[in-house]
Amino acid sequence: MRKIPVARSIGHAYGFGFGNFGTAVAICWLPYLLLAAAGVFLLAGPLREFFTLVFSALSERIAEVGTGDRNEEATRFLQTILPAYGAIYRYGILFFLLGTLLQAMVAVGLTRASMGLEQRGFFFFSLEAPVWKLFGAWLATYLIMYAAMAVIAFVGIMLGVAIGIGLAQVDSRAFIVFCAVLVLAALSLMAWIAVRLNFFLPAIIVSEKKLDVLRSWNLSEGNVLRVLGIYLSFLPVLLVLFLAGSFAKIIAFLAFVPHWFNFPERLTDNADWITWTRVVADMLPWLGPLVAATLLVQILLSAMLYAATARAYRDIVATDIASQTEHT
Repeated sequence: MRKIPVARSIGHAYGFGFGNFGTAVAICWLPYLLLAAAGVFLLAGPLREFFTLVFSALSERIAEVGTGDRNEEATRFLQTILPAYGAIYRYGILFFLLGTLLQAMVAVGLTRASMGLEQRGFFFFSLEAPVWKLFGAWLATYLIMYAAMAVIAFVGIMLGVAIGIGLAQVDSRAFIVFCAVLVLAALSLMAWIAVRLNFFLPAIIVSEKKLDVLRSWNLSEGNVLRVLGIYLSFLPVLLVLFLAGSFAKIIAFLAFVPHWFNFPERLTDNADWITWTRVVADMLPWLGPLVAATLLVQILLSAMLYAATARAYRDIVATDIASQTEHT
């Protein structure tokens, strides 16, 4: 059985990530900038309309509390925000598709660079066939994952009904343990499917120039634990990313605390989008550098991931070729 060389893949991942970080930034900055621009459009358009309606409706409800029927007030509140919510949902789907396409672009660029293929210039933007193939492959794997999730959820519910009720009658603690084991088993199965479907996809598409989810599934056979070992080797980088994100959240929380004390007054004063953007603006001086640091760590992590994938793919394919040569 073909085995991924874990140590070699990890070494290549760290070597490429830190040794070619400038190349990784050149590949990633333009796609990520376009994604950020799309996010700003979503924030300034549909989200702005949605939250303006929410704040306005909340202001009216607080001002009229106790003056009418609660069911009628809730119905009126939902009727007010549902049209804006529908717009968010539609734009959210488009944002997801754009984000997947741009991430496919980044994956193709980083995979090419980590394989030693020519990658020059100060930016990377490509809509060539490999990008669209990886985009389509990821969408296909998402559909497979959702279908698998539905089946696992159905089986879990059936098991819960068949076994869980009996355990609940005998021992409530046994029922809790059973539910926890069931959830862990479902999550483990989903992780196993995700690794089998996705790990080798960028390298396959870049090297073989074809969309073949089944080949990714076959190459990863017997290697799931090794792939997880590669992922675990990225924990130091993930820890930095986590700490940067946590620090940003703490700063944002502390910046927002003073506004909580006059929260009802702001609402009863018919708070609108401008009111709340002023509140959020208090956080911006702190969040800018933290977001930039988090983005750089994210680029480093992506470079390491696709470098590890490329190295593992090349070693497994070389093993296949050597095996075929021996048999001939």
